[in-house]
Amino acid sequence: VAPGAVLGIDRAPEVLEPARRHAAQADAVVEFAVGDVYALALPAASFDVVHAHQVLQHLTDPVAALSEMRRVLRPGGIVAVRDSDYSCFAWAPLD
Repeated sequence: VAPGAVLGIDRAPEVLEPARRHAAQADAVVEFAVGDVYALALPAASFDVVHAHQVLQHLTDPVAALSEMRRVLRPGGIVAVRDSDYSCFAWAPLD
């Protein structure tokens, strides 16, 4: 995304150090921070893309989280979400 920047956010600080190590091994320039998807400590309209991967399924209020993601998105930006509904998955073989 050069010359842009990437910020990875998680509410659990213990996952950030392994993420930093992984990014460094991959020569990826990524900043990581502890954050709350319901109240991001970021200015409004400050990102071109907000991406949430496997996040919404863990939230009690995913619509509120999406609203907060939209708040930090610049006009014309993209909120990209990839999630799953585990109640609909089919597993094969069962064992």
